[in-house]
Amino acid sequence: ARGVGSGSVLTLHADPIRVVGRGRPPLLDPHLLPRSLPRGTLTRVEMESAQGSWSLQRVLAPRPADRPPMPVDESQRYRWVVQHEGRIDTCHNSSVFAYLDFLSRLPVDGLTTTGLPTHAVARLRLIDEEGIIDELITAASDAGGGSVAIHNQRARIVGLVPSNRATWIIPPLQVLIDSLPQPSPFAQALQSTSGATP
Repeated sequence: ARGVGSGSVLTLHADPIRVVGRGRPPLLDPHLLPRSLPRGTLTRVEMESAQGSWSLQRVLAPRPADRPPMPVDESQRYRWVVQHEGRIDTCHNSSVFAYLDFLSRLPVDGLTTTGLPTHAVARLRLIDEEGIIDELITAASDAGGGSVAIHNQRARIVGLVPSNRATWIIPPLQVLIDSLPQPSPFAQALQSTSGATP
């Protein structure tokens, strides 16, 4: 580095990777679920809101007798089920994978320092195979309807997400149970730029 107006070159004796780690720290990561925080494979998603609650869980798939004992991939080894209103439904694996991919790739338009209101619209708990929990608390969208404040308690950030994307953080259950068109509504929401802050 060179100071302004100076001919001297400054040498910094610090390894920035050692200081901040391999990933970006949560305040610099543009994702609602910062990639620098360790997270294993998600095995459970729990949602609570005034409209109700549901629990999405990965379970071992039954193995037919005519198949080999060791499944080839995760889609054959596990199934996803959703428990809601006293019943359990089997989900379409590819729909759940599209949803979980959406959550992991969901960008924020920015961060805010204003805390969430005391009344949260919904809570989403993402639990991985090691028991690590990411809890997302959503607030009502702003007066203009442009963005939603979402508090990631583990990362200690409040990110602003455009309303058209925030809608899919808690999708209608039928979207997880049925097969999805291609591109999925989750992929379309990520590609959409409407409502995003320039």
